[in-house]
Amino acid sequence: MATNFLLSFALVIYLCAGYSAAIKCYECNGTDVSCADTFDKGKHKLADGCAQCLKVKAVDNKVNAANRKCLAAIVGESKCQKGYLGVDVTACFCNTDGCNGASSVYFTMATIIAPLLMLTKHVI
Repeated sequence: MATNFLLSFALVIYLCAGYSAAIKCYECNGTDVSCADTFDKGKHKLADGCAQCLKVKAVDNKVNAANRKCLAAIVGESKCQKGYLGVDVTACFCNTDGCNGASSVYFTMATIIAPLLMLTKHVI
């Protein structure tokens, strides 16, 4: 029984690691109007081989700018962070294909809860 649990746990970890190893992210910068918060996915391609996606939105003197990037390494937790040096900036990191193409990027707990539920099935 313990061996089955350990094998199941190892399989879940392997599948999660393999899934998150390379994702696709949108890339564009604030000089492109189609990169704004009303993002047009049809005008942008997904970049391959990303470790994490990033969306940065800044407002300075009522001017909005948004950048979307493919990151080669995991830089931050899958969440949004606000404010930097008194500027209205929001940086959102996410770890699924195309996640930085949404007007608001968020991390769902389902990616953690689903494997845990699978594991508890073997414990009980």
